[in-house]
Amino acid sequence: MALTYERVIRVISQSPDKRKDFEVNNLLPWFRKKSDLFRNLKTELLFDIIKNLQFATKERDDVIIRQGDKGECMYILLRGQVTIFIQYATSKTEDTDERPPKPKPEQTAPDQAAPTAPAPASAQEESELIRKRLGTYVCSLVPGATFGEVALLSEDCIRTASIIADERTDLIVVDRQLYNRSVKYVLQKEFEDKSTFIATNPLFRGWAPRYHKQLTMALQKDICGYEGVLVKQGAPVTAIYFILSGEVKVVMDPQQHKTQYPRFRDHFAKDDRILATSSDQNGLADTPDSDDHSPRVSREQTNGFVQFQYRRRPTKKQLVEVCLLGVNESVGDAEVLLDLDTYMQTVICTQKTDVLVLEMKHYERLLAKRNPRTIDKMMENLEVKLDSRLTKHLEQSLPLVGLLLDKARVHNIQRRRQRLARQLSRQDRRQQTGPTRKTMANSFDNFVPTHGALVDMYGPGTVFHHIRKREQAKAQKEQKRQQVRRFVSPQRAHN
Repeated sequence: MALTYERVIRVISQSPDKRKDFEVNNLLPWFRKKSDLFRNLKTELLFDIIKNLQFATKERDDVIIRQGDKGECMYILLRGQVTIFIQYATSKTEDTDERPPKPKPEQTAPDQAAPTAPAPASAQEESELIRKRLGTYVCSLVPGATFGEVALLSEDCIRTASIIADERTDLIVVDRQLYNRSVKYVLQKEFEDKSTFIATNPLFRGWAPRYHKQLTMALQKDICGYEGVLVKQGAPVTAIYFILSGEVKVVMDPQQHKTQYPRFRDHFAKDDRILATSSDQNGLADTPDSDDHSPRVSREQTNGFVQFQYRRRPTKKQLVEVCLLGVNESVGDAEVLLDLDTYMQTVICTQKTDVLVLEMKHYERLLAKRNPRTIDKMMENLEVKLDSRLTKHLEQSLPLVGLLLDKARVHNIQRRRQRLARQLSRQDRRQQTGPTRKTMANSFDNFVPTHGALVDMYGPGTVFHHIRKREQAKAQKEQKRQQVRRFVSPQRAHN
């Protein structure tokens, strides 16, 4: 791998006119494995990128991108690590419990002598001071990640975050001209898909615009082919998957649940006793296994003694098909919300499926810390999903699902009680402290109209007031004249 990387660096370090076509073709498979952006890219487009890209190396504490600057290129990380920081308008009010990882010490090559003395404390303090000035820590990126494309997608081309190198870093630089003719359509479509998903998903309704933007940057789009395994049962929980298109099948192995989650051992033992009792009542307890014809008791003779050994039948791996999931469904939310360390299910794609991946570090940063109400919505949706999937057959074969459904219900009931208690406490405080500003405003609205002009245009001293008074005086004079005429006319007729 090291020789391959050195060969890649040797080719892309040359100027584009000196890179030979056969050398570029030999590097195509390596670049497809290195970055998700290149995995499904057309061969001619990837060839154009490798042929005309620029190679750059950054040292530790070098600021690669500074927030507010105008962006004219994007980057792909080949080796090393970089960290993203965002400077908010109200950075002082942001959470301070997130701390960026300390920069890694410089690694020396095997043939180089190690430094005799450690780095001075002032250098470490200066490195932390640089990161503190850049704003709030967001996350760190590993080789294969793409960054800097948001500025090329926006109209103003302004960088929305700062990125600094944590160690010696090798980068691929794609300028705007190369970006426009190669990967603009791919990245723009991906950005639009993520923005549409966030805008239409009720889970993220009510978020601040800056958190919408951060979630758009955090979500990663992935494509899983036919019969591809999206999630494997027993694997560590690393992300939540949101399905954009396609369909997946969910299967579970109930026997593996017993070894996955030993803390639920008592619940599994209780269900096994219930299942065994029902089998005895139905006469199915001693049903022989049709595929196992070997005797269950073996006879062995050692030193003149006969020993009988009971051989336990091997348990078969029985996969239970739970359901099919489609667009707008999620995978891994039950494990994350209910604090399960490993996935309880295997998810297999029944057709080509596009998913958005939300890693755990972004889940903790954007949902758990800044938008906890979204977690309550997800827990309520989880209760509905588990309840709809848990049929009578699955309730017997998958006791874990019933246990998780009970946990989700208990959690939701507790949250409702907490919300109700907060509402009652607010009402009690209002009654004790008297009318608040809002209630006083409501009572003021009873006397003052809620719409229309606040100043009376016909009030005393205004022009309209004088005109109205003049017209009223004229009307009174005319009324008196008519009264005099009616009084005088009968006398003339009598004379």
